[in-house]
Amino acid sequence: MDRWQERLEAVRQSGWQAGDDDYLRLIRPLFTLRRGSIGVDVGALVGLYAAKMAENAAHTLCFEPLADARSVLTQNLASYGNRVTIRDCALSDKRGEAQLSFPICKQTPVKQWASIEKDFGKLAQDFPGCIDGIASMTVPLRVLDEELIELQLPPVAFLKIDAEGAEEAILRGSQKTLQRDRPFVVCELEERHVHGCTWRTPQFLGMLNYDMYFILGPAIYPIAAFDANVLQVGPPVPQFAMPEASFSKPYIQMFMGLPREDKAMHNCVLKTLST
Repeated sequence: MDRWQERLEAVRQSGWQAGDDDYLRLIRPLFTLRRGSIGVDVGALVGLYAAKMAENAAHTLCFEPLADARSVLTQNLASYGNRVTIRDCALSDKRGEAQLSFPICKQTPVKQWASIEKDFGKLAQDFPGCIDGIASMTVPLRVLDEELIELQLPPVAFLKIDAEGAEEAILRGSQKTLQRDRPFVVCELEERHVHGCTWRTPQFLGMLNYDMYFILGPAIYPIAAFDANVLQVGPPVPQFAMPEASFSKPYIQMFMGLPREDKAMHNCVLKTLST
């Protein structure tokens, strides 16, 4: 066991949990570092990240294809006026249309699981009793690189992606932005949604000279220390639909990418998370 694995196992055994809080803490200092830049929230839902971005960025661009969530998002960000743009589409690496679906579990619509990638019909067959029904709708599909050109916004400093399995395609459609603006990236990657995403995505970003990490407890770990068989164990259905014991503790699903050459950003992240 190498030193990263030893440290990680000690933290895991101590009971630390993973979540969004540490990534949210990074928003203010990163926009202080990159003054005049914008934040992009892909899969904004009701605005957990977007609201924090809007407090600090020159502009915040949100993408949320789910109408109910977008309505709440619009209300939550109303006070920021024209400093926020909300787009009613999903993102990918090509334009067109897609079917956006979400499961109904124990008579509860699980809209935060809305996805253009998942096959909920197959999951219902594979996990009987966990999914009661499926809601589906057609949504427009756009490409981030093209959207940013069309809107003529300032450079992107912070890019957050939580799209329930579509993250890889969204990043491919963001390649020009990543190469041009060199933003900080935080994205959800789950093997239970898309097998292989936790190694393909770091590989793709690595080709663009990004390094990927994850946060657990008091430390930052390189993606090489991540083992999905230990830190991302769980069936591909909403957690409340199956016993909690079926999921690993902690369950790591959020990862960050930093431009390899940007030492100021690396230092900013390290300083913020160490305090």
